[in-house]
Amino acid sequence: MKKFSVVLAAAGLTASLGAYATLPTDATPFSLNIPNLQSGLEITLEGLLVRPDVINSDYATLQDIDLDRGRRDHFNFSDNRSVQNVNPSYDFGFRVGLGYIFPDSGNDVQLSWTHFQDTNTNSTGIGDNEVLVTGAGVPLINPNIFGDEIFGDASANTSLKNQFDAVDLTVGQYVNIGTRLQTRLFGGLRYAYVQQNQTSNYGAFYQRENRDDPFLVYGERDTFNSKFNGLGPRLGFQAAYNVWDCFGVTGSVAGSLLVGKVKSSSDTDIVVDVEDRRRDEPFSFDINSSSNVWRVVPELDARLGLNYTWTVGTNSALTLEGGYQVTQYFNAVDKLHNNVSVLNGVNTTRETSDVGFDGPYLSLNYKM
Repeated sequence: MKKFSVVLAAAGLTASLGAYATLPTDATPFSLNIPNLQSGLEITLEGLLVRPDVINSDYATLQDIDLDRGRRDHFNFSDNRSVQNVNPSYDFGFRVGLGYIFPDSGNDVQLSWTHFQDTNTNSTGIGDNEVLVTGAGVPLINPNIFGDEIFGDASANTSLKNQFDAVDLTVGQYVNIGTRLQTRLFGGLRYAYVQQNQTSNYGAFYQRENRDDPFLVYGERDTFNSKFNGLGPRLGFQAAYNVWDCFGVTGSVAGSLLVGKVKSSSDTDIVVDVEDRRRDEPFSFDINSSSNVWRVVPELDARLGLNYTWTVGTNSALTLEGGYQVTQYFNAVDKLHNNVSVLNGVNTTRETSDVGFDGPYLSLNYKM
């Protein structure tokens, strides 16, 4: 099972339900009733500490070579491989929300914006009896394999950027169950923007002993870009349970079905400088690929937390809530690979993957 990373907060972020569930009602246990909530505005400010969940951040492969020491030019690739990728770290994001409760009803409308962006890097070098396979599929062999008279180095580094934006507009219906549990059923729209960019650099040089300049220099730069813009319906369920006095437990589950376009592109730039008296300029070529496809992207999110509510004046309440949330967008990222082969030339393949994020959140909701 792929990790279920959730949306930073279910759609309407909205009014921390604990603001309305902290005081038991007069209903009998397990009875259902529509609360007559005090009308007014709500403002929500939320800080996020989340980590992207990506599965297509590979940028290089280290593979062992079985070397025949008796024959310096005889070697075979082994099955021992190590795929190098980026492990994203936690970073900060935010969400802001504005809501309104209609007079003499259990209905409200909520508008919220969630934003998260971060960049992570990684790098690797080559070891003894290893080959580094680049993103374009070019093998860079450790120069030391060829003997003591040849030396050099091969390495790779990458930078991965993820960005998520979500704007939710929902209309909700509050329903009380018994004296302590308050629920909110909501529906509406979500607009989502999902972006992933990755840039990887590869380099190798091979130099003979007692020579000033390398006789072979290889350089490669791979750039991948993927952007998804989608809009679609959103449904969800929130609940708040009053545990004791002003303390409560809250949770939500929501999902969206987003229709939009995935725009992806890739660029592979390769430069090879070979010692050749007949050629003064390095050999270079550039490969560009792009794709625009319409797609339906499902989204799921969930959260669980604790809250505490203070009554401020006659009709106002301030709620502090903290918990954990997850979000997942399915098939939202396309990565185009430009593969270079001596036998097959250049071909481009598409890798479609999920992306999401998860982590703790802390929000402050003010109802006035």
